[in-house]
Amino acid sequence: VQMNDILGIYQPPHDESVVRVHYESSSNIAYKLNSLTGTSTLVTVINNLQATPQNLDLIIYPLTDNPSCLSSGFQTREMIQSKVLQVTDVLGPTNTVRGFSNIRFTCDGIITKWIVGINDVTGNTLPNIQLLRSDLTVITSLTVDTNNGISTDTNVYEFTSLLNAEVKKGDILVVNSTDIPVYYQQFNGPQNYMIDSSNTLIEVEANNYPLISVEFASATATTATTMITTT
Repeated sequence: VQMNDILGIYQPPHDESVVRVHYESSSNIAYKLNSLTGTSTLVTVINNLQATPQNLDLIIYPLTDNPSCLSSGFQTREMIQSKVLQVTDVLGPTNTVRGFSNIRFTCDGIITKWIVGINDVTGNTLPNIQLLRSDLTVITSLTVDTNNGISTDTNVYEFTSLLNAEVKKGDILVVNSTDIPVYYQQFNGPQNYMIDSSNTLIEVEANNYPLISVEFASATATTATTMITTT
């Protein structure tokens, strides 16, 4: 690194990479770098690629032997840690039945507990967490009602599976939400699918991650294991 070097960042399209560099705006909100437009003169960088110079407070912190050489465009480690939860939006899709073919059970067993990121849904249409079988049968495993759950943190609830929902190898997670209570983390998950009236998966342009986890007892073991980890 030499004095007055300019940092260059290339952001692949969303369909090629979900990793995004973010910056902090004047309103102290984190935004994706790829959403910017600029009117400054283009400068040529590596391999004849051109970029628009931007004066931004990037949420990047390089480790150097002499931190005093860093410009004001770099933030502190403490600021980055405080912004970590802002760099990915949390969504609550409306009127969707969404399936996740990459989130599936790999053995037979029983769900003993659901852990769900959700709003208090009093007065709203309750969402259902379902399982899609290989024969395209949809089975409702849990109706998410916060009155029947235990709040373990802000907007995080645990639900004991009273029916001990049976799971078969290959079952796919389905979230049936007709209101806005179920949380998704944007861009961090597997390919999303809509489910049509015949329970067929139809790919959509989204890879949002449902904030859902389970405690699971396999048919061949007595210890509980986790299928999905919340983010």
